[in-house]
Amino acid sequence: MKRIINILMMVVAVMLVGHSAFGQVIRISKEASVAASQDVRLGDVATITGTDAKTAEQLANLVILPNLRESRNVRAESVLMAVIAQTGPGQLADRLNVTGAANCEVKIESPAAKAPVVEPKVVVRTDVAPVVVAVRGGAAVKSDTPVKEASSETLAKLISTKLAELLRVGEEDLRINFTSSHPLLDSPAPAGKAFVLKPLTRSFVGSVQFEVQYVEGSRILQRFNVQVQVFKRERVLIATSELSKGDVVLRSHFRIDDAWLDRQMPTLFNDEKKVVGMEAVRSVSAGSMLDQRDFRPMEMVGRGEAITVFFVQGNLRVQMDGVAMQSGKLHEAIQVKKNSTNETYQATLIGKRLAVVGSVSDQLEKQLREIR
Repeated sequence: MKRIINILMMVVAVMLVGHSAFGQVIRISKEASVAASQDVRLGDVATITGTDAKTAEQLANLVILPNLRESRNVRAESVLMAVIAQTGPGQLADRLNVTGAANCEVKIESPAAKAPVVEPKVVVRTDVAPVVVAVRGGAAVKSDTPVKEASSETLAKLISTKLAELLRVGEEDLRINFTSSHPLLDSPAPAGKAFVLKPLTRSFVGSVQFEVQYVEGSRILQRFNVQVQVFKRERVLIATSELSKGDVVLRSHFRIDDAWLDRQMPTLFNDEKKVVGMEAVRSVSAGSMLDQRDFRPMEMVGRGEAITVFFVQGNLRVQMDGVAMQSGKLHEAIQVKKNSTNETYQATLIGKRLAVVGSVSDQLEKQLREIR
């Protein structure tokens, strides 16, 4: 066993030298960012070149660290051994060449952290099959064969346009940072030539990698990879003050804002109507984005429970006791029975077992809750 390990480490050392005899090249990034409990795949921490698109996609989707729960460093040797463990020894593993950083620092980003502001430089549509992208009459088009017209759009602009189309948003809703460079990025394709784009990652927010073929007719002139970091604008709700466990969310507790996210976060609230009246199940700090996992639905009163009702008319306020004839949530209208006369009337819930008859402002609501 010891002899096998020594042999494997010698293989790793040779591969790190970057000898030109190797075909596939895995270039380890210095650092990468992922969400908590996310599988870290090879495409997240490295770029793959020198191979066909199918093999590159297979390598990019190999899981290096499953269900990552804390930030850590990944050595190049560990990456290589993870690849070999999944692909097995043979022609593919024998031709691998690991270059780049000796370690990749994989960080877990806080859900509340704001993405850095990066001016858009560009983005692309990523079909499963290769797509030839060009421009006709000023509009981006796609076809299965290279077009002959010269494109006035650069490769970077084509990538930008296609990513916006794929994510079904405007380009103003995306911020793109190119993390890899190539001389053709800022160049349009001349007449008779075109760029063929193929995605090597499944997600198109965060770290996105494409294989680019620069072709003339059916002849491939160049083949290279482009990696970008994609931030998408999302409408979110931001806490304006600290919420404690058990607090009921009011409209004054949050503001509506835009956030630039580099990963999908489907549990974030984006509709104020869905969060008002919810109960916090844990503390939420001011400035945090409101997440559905931190709240639960809450009834303000149950049927048959005692309830306090304020009758408000101008500066006149009369407090009375009654019984709720039905359950309800915050700002819902329910039927209340007056204890002294057994008469029923309609009141609007403004707090826990607290209702009001009449029109009140947010400030008056708060005062009435404090009085009770």
